[in-house]
Amino acid sequence: MKKLLFFIFFSTLSLSSFTYMQFSFGVGTADYDTTYLKGDSALFNATYSGYTDSNIMYSVSYALETTDLYVGNFVFDFDVDALTGSVGYAFGDLTEGSWTISGAISSFSYTADGYDVDSLFDTSGYYASVGYTRMAEEGTNWGVGLTIDLDDCDDSCEVLAGSVYFPIGDSNWNFGLGAAFGDGVTTLSIGPVVKF
Repeated sequence: MKKLLFFIFFSTLSLSSFTYMQFSFGVGTADYDTTYLKGDSALFNATYSGYTDSNIMYSVSYALETTDLYVGNFVFDFDVDALTGSVGYAFGDLTEGSWTISGAISSFSYTADGYDVDSLFDTSGYYASVGYTRMAEEGTNWGVGLTIDLDDCDDSCEVLAGSVYFPIGDSNWNFGLGAAFGDGVTTLSIGPVVKF
């Protein structure tokens, strides 16, 4: 399945020219109230994204999260690495704003107290999203969307997310704010975005 998705992803991009690209990175926090995760965690993320002249949207992102894992009376330092690729389609002009649909696949790696515990968790995830997005070389960019976890999901299977990127002077740089809300999970993030 992963090979098929990446084949479709790169084949589609090779048939189009790139219209818009951006790179964003930042930090944030997540507040958990789920079965195994409680309290706050620290986040780091970096994302390369854009779209082609055929309105094909794409993104590749890396995220690192550090939190606490609760198992019975035991608490472990818990780190999660996630690499995600997505491809989607915009139904209109993204420089003005458009409805979008997309699919994504994630690969996860887990450590608890410094030990690899991938064998105890599902290391892949499949997602579908629908939303409204504006991505333009000038002005304020923003987006809102609903993402549904299509894989074996126990907690926070639907996530409502939004982001806004404000221009910084007369430059290609923006400053971004983001938030996401799921069942028992709230995420906030900040960081710069460069358009090219």
